Amino acid sequence: MQKLCGGYEGDGYSQATHVTSANVSEMTEFRRFIKEISRTEIFTDKGYACKENEDLLKALNKKSRIMKKAARNRPLTHWEKRFNKLISKTRFKVEQAFGTLKRRFSMSRFRYITLPKVNAEMAFKAIGFNLLKAANSLT
Repeated sequence: MQKLCGGYEGDGYSQATHVTSANVSEMTEFRRFIKEISRTEIFTDKGYACKENEDLLKALNKKSRIMKKAARNRPLTHWEKRFNKLISKTRFKVEQAFGTLKRRFSMSRFRYITLPKVNAEMAFKAIGFNLLKAANSLT
């Protein structure tokens, strides 16, 4: 089983893909993957919320749009909730992309076993997704 990370431009087009084995944590791959993204603002979910990732984005001169995460006995403040809501208005494009890839391109399960073959399959699915999005924008 493999895991996937995706990089998406503000208009929802797939910009980069990265596939790893299922036993590799996405947190460890964030450092490698984020360098491939050309955008200056990085939108991610709460799973990437940690000081190390915030520092990494700052060092790369990228604006962190990582959703804030509540902790036990430390609920989100009013401003953190507002920040999350503003981020969600952009993040939905990424979530739509993953949903389309799963529904239309059978991304829930890959056909191949080896990492190079799965990586190639994911690249073709991302290309297909971008072509579908471009075709739909013409109509």
